[in-house]
Amino acid sequence: MAASISSTEGLRAIDPSLGKTGLSRVTIRNKPPKLAFLPIEKLFIDDEYQRQLRPTTSKAIRRLAENFNWAHFSTVPVAALDDGNYAILDGQHRVHAAAAIGIESVPCQIMKIDRKAQAAAFAAINGDVTVMTVWALYKADLCAGSLWAVRANQVCRNAGCKLMTSNKSASFKMPGEIFAIRLIRDIVEQKKDHLLEPALSIWSNVRTAITLKTGQAASCAQRSAH
Repeated sequence: MAASISSTEGLRAIDPSLGKTGLSRVTIRNKPPKLAFLPIEKLFIDDEYQRQLRPTTSKAIRRLAENFNWAHFSTVPVAALDDGNYAILDGQHRVHAAAAIGIESVPCQIMKIDRKAQAAAFAAINGDVTVMTVWALYKADLCAGSLWAVRANQVCRNAGCKLMTSNKSASFKMPGEIFAIRLIRDIVEQKKDHLLEPALSIWSNVRTAITLKTGQAASCAQRSAH
């Protein structure tokens, strides 16, 4: 279980210098949004630019509802309409999930923008996304104490290996470092991890032996050259 954090010790501050290199004068568009809890009955979806609901969508919404957690619910960006209602710019699935379990209002950030700007906002929010790698997700799940991540980490450690939280180029990878996050997770979630530990142990020993022999061969070659 992740430890409770009560101070900023060990945390990283926002660095204003990041992103400034080559940055020219910036014009900030639109006014800052207002924040408020809004009744779900006043939130609507514009199908002209929003995703259409599909049969698989209801399953995704049900999963969100079954695992509903306010800590995982980000503020819903909406556009204020002239009739007193609001158009959801992003987040219709989590709003549907909230409604499904009886929640009547959700936190929103309210913008006053026209329909063209609403569509542009939807595209930007869903297009300009920093992709989370499998290693970053594993790192977060491990910190959160997720069962699969904790078990995967322990199995690898028991085998003398390390399940990595970031990727490396091939030339920098070391014996015992495991990068196949998806494969390890699948095996753990299928409850076959009792087969994983001995296999990883053998693989690590073989990889170490190959690395040692390769290093010895390179050393001999260098001595011969001199």
